[in-house]
Amino acid sequence: MAPVAELDAWSGDLVRRYCAGDSSSVHVLMTRFRPVIANAARRHVQSTHDIDDVIQETWVAFVTKAPQIREPERVVGWLRTTAINLARRLAMRNARTELVDDATIERALPSFEDDVTSLAIERSRRDAFAAALEELSCPDRRLVTLLIDERGLTYGTIGGLLERPVGSIGPSRARVVDKIRRQPVVKALLDADGAALGRAS
Repeated sequence: MAPVAELDAWSGDLVRRYCAGDSSSVHVLMTRFRPVIANAARRHVQSTHDIDDVIQETWVAFVTKAPQIREPERVVGWLRTTAINLARRLAMRNARTELVDDATIERALPSFEDDVTSLAIERSRRDAFAAALEELSCPDRRLVTLLIDERGLTYGTIGGLLERPVGSIGPSRARVVDKIRRQPVVKALLDADGAALGRAS
């Protein structure tokens, strides 16, 4: 095991190289410090999925904020603190989710999955949705795929996978949903649904 001073100098050099444009250095840091981040996350969350989320969001935070780290030699402490804070927030979100009752869930606004994948209930709707996706650009199709992923990926994780700012995911989601709704095959189904509701009322 390298002495602390040597490790600090080594990690600090990698942080500086990353900030200077050497993207490969972050992968070396990720390999070396993944156990540190995982152990920090495990103090507050237990499931493998949640720990992986914290790890991914920690690295998203690093690649976003690396130039702002004042003491690159202490990056391991920065990563540990960031992971702990993210894990605490996730644990709090999980606790709030567990306290939501069925009545509240029923009153909740439809999720993105409800907006889009409800079109797949019947075969014709699945076909319409698939056709609408084909009309999207590759980046938009990738975004939709991640948003409806059955693992329920967080915006932080999606932003990291797409290499986009986390704050851009929500607006991009709304834009893509609007594009899908305006596709002729989908619009025809939505119009038909609206007409059917009108007849039923």
